[in-house]
Amino acid sequence: MITAKGTTVISADSEFDSLFTAAAGVVQFDLDFDFDFQIPTEEFEATSGTGNANVKVYFSKTGLDGDNFEEGSFDIKAQLSLDGNGNAILTLDGVAQYELDLEAGIVIRIET
Repeated sequence: MITAKGTTVISADSEFDSLFTAAAGVVQFDLDFDFDFQIPTEEFEATSGTGNANVKVYFSKTGLDGDNFEEGSFDIKAQLSLDGNGNAILTLDGVAQYELDLEAGIVIRIET
């Protein structure tokens, strides 16, 4: 059994010019992820454990003349719990919950 435990921080910024409109775009992405997973050596996939993530995204689209067409951002807190039997629970912002069947690839929203 392998234990994977730690923290990952990923930041990515992108600036680009649109191919279809006279506009430039900016996207900023930040991910903070804490995890504690158990991985059987014969399967090489996490089967049990937990992960907590904070995702922050900012985006803007600006005309080449400097006018701002669009701007927005969002933050999401996600918690993932693997039960060791091929299932997981994903909770978003402490409100929306999803049951995941990892083997079959089925996702079911849990009504709260």
